[in-house]
Amino acid sequence: MSSATALWGDRIAVEVLGGVPLRMYTERPRRVEHLLAFADRWGARPHIVQGERVVTFDVLRHAIGAKARELVALEVGRGARVFLLGWNSPEWIVNFWACLQIGATPVLANGWWSAGELADALVALQPALTLADAHGAAKMPPAWRCGPWAVDTPHAPTAAAPGADTTSLDEEEPAVIIFTSGTSGEPRGVVYPQRYLMGQTLQAEHWFGASTGDLAWCTAAPGWSKSTRNVFIAPWLRGAAAMV
Repeated sequence: MSSATALWGDRIAVEVLGGVPLRMYTERPRRVEHLLAFADRWGARPHIVQGERVVTFDVLRHAIGAKARELVALEVGRGARVFLLGWNSPEWIVNFWACLQIGATPVLANGWWSAGELADALVALQPALTLADAHGAAKMPPAWRCGPWAVDTPHAPTAAAPGADTTSLDEEEPAVIIFTSGTSGEPRGVVYPQRYLMGQTLQAEHWFGASTGDLAWCTAAPGWSKSTRNVFIAPWLRGAAAMV
């Protein structure tokens, strides 16, 4: 039995959520970082395809651990907000999962923002750190703290990867912040709880529908909710590859 499979039980009970009784698995992953274990069963299969660059599940898993250690060294901890400002790339995926692994909250900034829109978003959410690619870094106001966008992709783990403090299994704690489109006003950061992203396991199977060996492609920037869910999370859970 894989570690990912072991996270799920088969007993269902009624739990009350917001005053509404719902049937739920009593044994289930409670935090998004637990979903990292899904990569263990896909191993050396391709996960990210970018031109001639192909990155496998196991290489990404090790890269995420290395990046998590780097974030901890930068004193980014549980609950800290980390802006991710960059285009679709393996680096974006590693930075995203590394934040979740240490219990930080990734904030999905929009790469299409102007410098002024970016400055407003930074003031509104006060991130502890921003990870930006070259395009995003060129728009960053100088007063804000930035960390390295680049990631190391070792083929084997070099040390135990840090994880979040899992003493709390509160599924209402923040998992990710995604901005609205701004079509009806200024873009607003919407906080998605752990429970929301955990529910993507069902969405990935029954709506997205990709299977092991399939190739998914989405041209949307990762600052959009559907892009993040369907290009980065759903293929991870289903053993599919994503073209970025």
